Amino acid sequence: MKKSKPALPEPQPGTVVCIPLPDGRYAYAKVFRGNDFGVYDLVSRPPASLAEVSTHPFLYHQLGTDEAVRSGAWPTLGIEPFADEESAWGPPQAGGIYPDMEIDPIMLQIQHKGRLRRASLEEVQGLDIAWICQTPEQFVETLEQRLLRRDHSGRRVGA
Repeated sequence: MKKSKPALPEPQPGTVVCIPLPDGRYAYAKVFRGNDFGVYDLVSRPPASLAEVSTHPFLYHQLGTDEAVRSGAWPTLGIEPFADEESAWGPPQAGGIYPDMEIDPIMLQIQHKGRLRRASLEEVQGLDIAWICQTPEQFVETLEQRLLRRDHSGRRVGA
């Protein structure tokens, strides 16, 4: 009987990962608190170093599971520590909205630091939608849309 490879430990905030894309290139993301990944505005072939990746800004933030990090499918480049606990949280995101669906103003919320609060349409304009990619494949599909095609429609309020 073949033994399965044990899962790696949960990635700590500040962990930078290399995400293989279907076309052979690589994308990069930093782990934030609350299942949030900051996606760097960088695609490369071959994989870039942590020093190179960390010079690039984040293009957007995406909620996701750490399944691909823990399995080793998304290799860790290293840790880029946060300056303080506050900065380990990603920016506010719009909750009560689903990608590619009409917005119901009654359901609007802002999700930040693990908390939700009611919000107006004006408050959520320009925010990324707090939608979690349930699988690594969904995360990569979102990378293809937002990072490669620069299409934020259905993923950012007002885009």
